[in-house]
Amino acid sequence: MADAVRRRVLMVWLLGGLLAVALLPAVRGGPLLGGSLPFWLVLAPAINLAWLTRHRWLAVLGTRFRAARMRRPAARRIARRGAGQPSGQRAVTRSRRSRAAASSPDRSSNS
Repeated sequence: MADAVRRRVLMVWLLGGLLAVALLPAVRGGPLLGGSLPFWLVLAPAINLAWLTRHRWLAVLGTRFRAARMRRPAARRIARRGAGQPSGQRAVTRSRRSRAAASSPDRSSNS
């Protein structure tokens, strides 16, 4: 319950800070980024929100990473099958240009 209240407060703080930075030119910055208002109005609540919700987004990233790892071996198996066969048995498709170059005599010599 306390985390939900914190998240709401931080979200309101972040949105209010974004509005203030967007609409008030005097709030936009100073010579020191860490001591300036944009840091405290925008970045600090964003960092706190990321920290409070880290378990949620780490779980999402973990499932996407595992799903990507599950998809990848199939492509490797297919590539290995094609590479492991002798060259005569492998299905080779060539473009028309490469077939024409292979069947035509060499035109570069002027003999």
